[in-house]
Amino acid sequence: MDIRELAQKLFSGISSKLIISFTLIIIVTVFIFGWVYLNGLPFTSYEGLIENQKKKIFDGLSQIADNKKVNLLSFIDDRRSDTLVTASNVSIVSGVVHILHTIHELIEAGIDEPALWSLLTRDNKYLDIVEQLHTIRNIYGYFDNIQIADRETGIVFISTDNSTLGTDLSRELFFMNALLSRNVYVCDIKAQPEDRQPAMHFSYLLTDSQGDTAAVLIMKVDAEVITKSIFQARQLLGDTGEVLLVNQGRQILTQLKYPLADGTAAKVLQYTITALPATLASRGEEGIIETRDYRGEKVLSAYRYISLSADWGWGMVVKTDYDELFASIRVEIVNLLIMGSVSIAVLIVLFIPVIRRITGPVISLKKTAERITDGDLGVRAEILSSDEVGVLARAFNQMADSLVDVYSGLEDEVRDRTKDLETEVVEHRQTEKELENYRVHLEELVKERTAELEDSNKEIRKSQQAMQYLLEDVNEARISLQISNESLERANREMEAFSYSVSHDLRSPLRAVLGFSYKLEGRIGKNADKETLRLISVISENTIKMQTLISDILNFSRIGRTELKREQINIQSLVSEICSDFTENTDGRYPRFDILTLPDTFGTYSMIKQVFVNLIDNAVKFTRSAENPLISIGSQISEAGTVYFVKDYGSGFDMQFSGKIFDIFTRLHNDKGVEGTGVGLAIVKLIIKRHGGRVWVESEPGKGTAFYFTLGNKNEDKK
Repeated sequence: MDIRELAQKLFSGISSKLIISFTLIIIVTVFIFGWVYLNGLPFTSYEGLIENQKKKIFDGLSQIADNKKVNLLSFIDDRRSDTLVTASNVSIVSGVVHILHTIHELIEAGIDEPALWSLLTRDNKYLDIVEQLHTIRNIYGYFDNIQIADRETGIVFISTDNSTLGTDLSRELFFMNALLSRNVYVCDIKAQPEDRQPAMHFSYLLTDSQGDTAAVLIMKVDAEVITKSIFQARQLLGDTGEVLLVNQGRQILTQLKYPLADGTAAKVLQYTITALPATLASRGEEGIIETRDYRGEKVLSAYRYISLSADWGWGMVVKTDYDELFASIRVEIVNLLIMGSVSIAVLIVLFIPVIRRITGPVISLKKTAERITDGDLGVRAEILSSDEVGVLARAFNQMADSLVDVYSGLEDEVRDRTKDLETEVVEHRQTEKELENYRVHLEELVKERTAELEDSNKEIRKSQQAMQYLLEDVNEARISLQISNESLERANREMEAFSYSVSHDLRSPLRAVLGFSYKLEGRIGKNADKETLRLISVISENTIKMQTLISDILNFSRIGRTELKREQINIQSLVSEICSDFTENTDGRYPRFDILTLPDTFGTYSMIKQVFVNLIDNAVKFTRSAENPLISIGSQISEAGTVYFVKDYGSGFDMQFSGKIFDIFTRLHNDKGVEGTGVGLAIVKLIIKRHGGRVWVESEPGKGTAFYFTLGNKNEDKK
């Protein structure tokens, strides 16, 4: 049994439908209550378990961020105090003055720089100062190196790291700003030239007993020392918690807890973070936000701005992954699911007996109806209750009694109707025979008229050949030419009379056939079989096609005799009008026309219009099957003058048949869905030829067809 059969079986009975419907209502109700419990109730003050837990996490993050901000500012202030205390040490200041004096003496004595530092590092006073600086560094425990530079040159002449002696610090911000400031200058964390390690510098002026500036004290603190103890994530942040510190350029000042998207670890001062909390904090803003971090993970963040001077500061972000939000409420969600499932099961068990008691009389009534359907008209429904179901059972029994009466009368009516149908079938067959005899007669009549038309055409061709011979000697045969012209006019009148006769003689029986077809179709109506209706439709369609063919032949004949009246024609306006007519008369299924530049020309207006109408109609017919039909109409300049074209992107045809396409009665497509008589393109060729132009075609199967033609010039009057 597949899924579809199982579903049909489950939903076939009213009991199963009620049980399933009630179960779905209970499940949806429990789900709604659970959702409200977790997410809150809209338009009320109840925000739900998740929102309350989110607020608790935001409060915790904000508290951690505020505490770490206070700790960081306190750490910076303590290092300022350490720098100020060191700069106030009298023995260090006096020793610095002594060493500066010694350095000046050695330089005046002509001692070069390598020998100068070698002698200086063996000086007892220098060794005492360096020892004091080492003691200070060990006591404070935060400074990586302590240096003293000459205020005039910026050259380091005392350092706890001898490798830095002689280093020029004159261009460093912490040196230059120390000379301009009366307070301890704190320089932002930057990478150091000697080892590329991020560090922070505290600098202050050393002044002698007279108050004169002797040198600049520079105390270096590694960035890792600043952030290691302050920005480690504690238990309050959970397993995914992290604290970030960025400068105003959003470059990280602390190591990231997680690798980047490419798997590499971001380096301090070498990675610019673009996450929104870090961006806001670096701009001087503070707050909380739910967003995505540098990994693209959804996080809850608290961000703070730490102002370290009037010009610069740091941005701090304390964050934890959004998944931590559900860590504390996961147990409650599981309990909620268990309680909901148990409640649903209990309610379903209690409701099943009630459903069966309600549906019992309905099921009994259903079984009675099935027995009546099987032909047992004597069975009646058992009335088990006095409610609506009981009333329904009584009405059902009354309907069964009426059904027995109706059934007996229906059999007699069926027998009478069967006899009437047999009589109608016999009459219909007689009508078919008469219609077939008339069709045979019509075919013979068409053949006779066609033979007469061919004989007339032969006579016309003989007359034209005789005229051609007579025109060879115009001066000698003016009288003969006049006689020939009169003969030609008489022949044309006879031709017109013959055309009218053909038109009248052929159209009259065709109209009769078409009228009898419609009348026959109306008489037999919808009771006829499909084959009869199809045959009547075939007769009507072929009769209409025959009428159209006769009209096209007459038009073709008239065009050859119509006098040319040349006038200037606005082709652009003419084509726009024709395309508009096609758009309005195609029941919404019309192609899109792309009308390009079309210069004016000289010719007979009605004939030129007929050319464009036939070509555009031809393009419309062969683009109906395209998904987005398009027809382009335009012109181009060639050596022969203006060449007009009509292009479609329809079915196309093989160019090996292009020589026959302008022949009368020629149709390259045998598709019954494409109407036509094979005369339209022959008319186009005849009109263009009379105007002194020529027409040709280019096509490719499946890619469309393009017709090109010229119209001669205004001085030509080829008749």
